[in-house]
Amino acid sequence: MRQSRESSIEAELTASEVERLRARLLEALRDIKEFEKRLRDEEKKLGITPVPSKPVVERMAAVGMPQKAIDMMSDMLDTLTEIALSYIGETPGRN
Repeated sequence: MRQSRESSIEAELTASEVERLRARLLEALRDIKEFEKRLRDEEKKLGITPVPSKPVVERMAAVGMPQKAIDMMSDMLDTLTEIALSYIGETPGRN
């Protein structure tokens, strides 16, 4: 009985960790969408036709953003991609 209860508690903790991660990822996605809008506005202001299919780091460079900001965005997008791929690979029914 004790082991079953511990397993149940562990499952609840894991579920709440997953929910916290999910909330943080959704927040990051909202931030990315807001950034995309600001980038599009900056491109238009500079007379550059926004091309959403072009890599965002290239678009950032085109509007003159600092290399440090571009590197940070690149790292963040790489991390989010790794998390998403990990989630897809580990979630039953999502393969």
